[in-house]
Amino acid sequence: MDELSKRKWKPLPKAWVRRSDPWKRPPTGPWKTEQDGDTLRFSAPLPVDEEGFIDRRCPSEPCRQEFKIHGDDLEAKTTDEIVHCPFCNHTAKGNDWYTEAQFEFAKQTAIAESRQLLLGETQRMSDDFNRSQPRDGWLRLSLSVENSPNPVLMPCGVAEIMRQKHTCETCGCRYASIGAAFFCPACGGNSVLTDFLSTLHTMRRTITEALPLLDALAPDTAADVSREMVESSFRTVVECFEAYSLALFRRLPGAVGIEIKMGVFQRLDDASELWSTAAGISYEGAFGTEDFGSLKLAFRRRHLLTHTKGIVDERYVTGSGDCQWAVGQRIVVQPAGILRLAELVERLGRVLIDVVDRHTLPNSELDRKGSGITDPPAEHHPEQLLGQTDSEAG
Repeated sequence: MDELSKRKWKPLPKAWVRRSDPWKRPPTGPWKTEQDGDTLRFSAPLPVDEEGFIDRRCPSEPCRQEFKIHGDDLEAKTTDEIVHCPFCNHTAKGNDWYTEAQFEFAKQTAIAESRQLLLGETQRMSDDFNRSQPRDGWLRLSLSVENSPNPVLMPCGVAEIMRQKHTCETCGCRYASIGAAFFCPACGGNSVLTDFLSTLHTMRRTITEALPLLDALAPDTAADVSREMVESSFRTVVECFEAYSLALFRRLPGAVGIEIKMGVFQRLDDASELWSTAAGISYEGAFGTEDFGSLKLAFRRRHLLTHTKGIVDERYVTGSGDCQWAVGQRIVVQPAGILRLAELVERLGRVLIDVVDRHTLPNSELDRKGSGITDPPAEHHPEQLLGQTDSEAG
């Protein structure tokens, strides 16, 4: 089998060439041709990347983000009628998701094939005209067609392999993105666990990979940008867990009829009481008094960053019992503290999804999934959670 036939291809947008009689010339490239009356239709091949994924792009103007779907799942799990954007959940027909590179390749393919078709028709007309000329006349005309080589079309390129891979919990569709994705392209399902873990993954990469790049900036600029990135990541982790725990709580059969007040899942004691009422487990019981205390302290500090620009007030000191800061100081959050916070909320998040599964899934499905609880790395300690004082930072 030659190399070309070994490659996996998917059709690009169709191109139409109208003509008066059937096209009998065999195709000159790795694309398929179809005759439908006086219309010739051909489709150019679309390659997959090294991991079997195909490039797609959201057709919605406000979004236009690119992602990938595994070639097998594009064929088996999506339909021609509707595909979902993993980022904005825009829906459109299956042939509306081509990238600019794919459209350009289709256009160049259509031009090349049309050019060859036109040259072939012109050559046929020229041959017919020449044969019609009298052999013994005193005036004989002839036509000739100069056929320059057709440009060689390279296969359509594919985007580099995207690092974040996802598998839909509902339909099993595999897709990939740069950054977090929120919806399955095939069924439109929104996986709260996948979104939660993807957000934490992105935040960890921000801390471990993006922050070191700031060394190339001027020292003052690097310090300001670094602080903003760290504090933004701190807020993101807390807000991510709030949305995640709310979505999970609503799945509980025991949550039916329970009033959910606005912002209650930002207040860990109140949220823990809700879970205890609906599912018989509190946050403290889920992963221990010490870690729960560290988590509550982190959430209080996030409240300062959001509402007082990080300036410590009397309410914070009284409510948290945190003696590390005095009223009027500004808290300092260190990158190691963000990673520790992410570890804590991920552990609690996995406990909560396990609790929800035990209340909603049949035993056979529970046996298949196993427990979602993970233990914390031994090298982390609660005192690592949150930064240092201004004097220590200086």
